[in-house]
Amino acid sequence: MSTADLASRSGQDLETRQLARWWAVDLLLATFLVGTALFVLVFRDRVPGAGWVALGHLAAWGLFLTVKRTASREPRLRLLYLFLPYGIVVGIFEALGFIIPYVRAAAVESLAGDAVLARADLALFGSDPTRWFDGLLGPASTTILQICYTTYYFLPLLLGVVLVRRGKLRTALSYVGAIVGCFLTTYVGYYLVPAYGPRLFYIYESALPMSGLAAWVYGAIDALDNIALNAFPSGHTAVTLLCLYLLWRESWRLALAVLPICLGLVVSTIALRYHYAVDVLAGLLVAAGWACAGLPAVLRHDAGCAASTGEPAPAQGQGFRALEENLPPSA
Repeated sequence: MSTADLASRSGQDLETRQLARWWAVDLLLATFLVGTALFVLVFRDRVPGAGWVALGHLAAWGLFLTVKRTASREPRLRLLYLFLPYGIVVGIFEALGFIIPYVRAAAVESLAGDAVLARADLALFGSDPTRWFDGLLGPASTTILQICYTTYYFLPLLLGVVLVRRGKLRTALSYVGAIVGCFLTTYVGYYLVPAYGPRLFYIYESALPMSGLAAWVYGAIDALDNIALNAFPSGHTAVTLLCLYLLWRESWRLALAVLPICLGLVVSTIALRYHYAVDVLAGLLVAAGWACAGLPAVLRHDAGCAASTGEPAPAQGQGFRALEENLPPSA
């Protein structure tokens, strides 16, 4: 199926009047982008170039709103509207590096966040969990774990492609809302507990055994990470587990196929020294919160967007599926 065919098919699943409504993903991005712009202006005496940082957030919202309005008239642009939020959350993440180190300067300079998280690991597990893997990893296993770690960037896209190919753009749009909400929740955590993570906090007796590929990926992630203060909670864990749950709802076979990769990703967050164990536990809680509470709220809100255009609203008490379009069940 060509891209044009996919765009046409998905366009049939989402009517112009429905797209004109404020879906959950629209509200989440508007709240975070505009809220961050106002936050930066309030702390403009601390944030270098605060005006530009605020303008960048408002410009991102303006771009998204323009794409949304254009897509409501042109079905072929609705795929762009669906996937653009992921690009925007990446931009928001990178912009944190221009904000958090300055508004939380005292905590960052004292490494207070890392100290708290390291003590929490010791209290819960009796030792540093990142050192449990010392002597167990070799270049091959480190490479496999590093590849698993990078799949975090592609799982939301995989879920979107699965739904678009099935012509379920409305479901995809709601899922994007939940995933974006999950991303943004972890970003709030970075404000509250700015921490570098164990690889930059601890002094290890030996470096990780890395192949050329693993070392290149490791370095590339570092180069693209403009904030570094992103240990708590583990966004990799939160977003990956939420995506796995959403994928399970649509295709349990595909979810089982990617399950080993997802488990490898969770292990890699600790084994490769990116995160403290408590970061991973917090990421698990964030994912569970969005799966159990956030997703139902998003689906209810988005069902209202469809119902307001004349489609019947889902009956109360019929479960999550009643809040989505009536399409044949997935395999």
